[in-house]
Amino acid sequence: MPRKWSKKEIKILEQDYGNKQKKSISKKLPKRSVSSITHKAIRLGIKRDLGAERGSDIPDKPTPKIGYVLGVIIGDGSIRIKRNHGHSQYNVKLDITSKEIANRFKVFLEKLTGKKLKITEHLSCIKGYEFKIYRVVFKFLCAKNFFLLSYPIYNRFSWFIT
Repeated sequence: MPRKWSKKEIKILEQDYGNKQKKSISKKLPKRSVSSITHKAIRLGIKRDLGAERGSDIPDKPTPKIGYVLGVIIGDGSIRIKRNHGHSQYNVKLDITSKEIANRFKVFLEKLTGKKLKITEHLSCIKGYEFKIYRVVFKFLCAKNFFLLSYPIYNRFSWFIT
């Protein structure tokens, strides 16, 4: 027979289910499986934020690490969105000549996001390197404290911190 949910467990579920990974919620609720958490949330009518499962928890305020990432992208790169069968892939392209700098930035992004990233040499520009990353990084960069403006002529993005 299934164990009854306590009020404390339901409160944790209501607070975290919309914007955190199911694995991190299951750590807070050690006696509950990921599937039982999902089923209870559906029964309670709690909706998930788009992309919450794929990413790390996004901070509410800008941090120096996010500022560094934005600075590198503004100064030496751009972001391109690739849509394929309803899924989006976000590529960060750096127009730099040093593979060492590209590798350092890749390692920094991997530590920041907790995701393994792939680096490939971009053939259409002189010694540019491109990171294939998922929308979690884009969501992380576009947290509610940032506005995104696009300039389609140059296919570049400008970032402004509020």
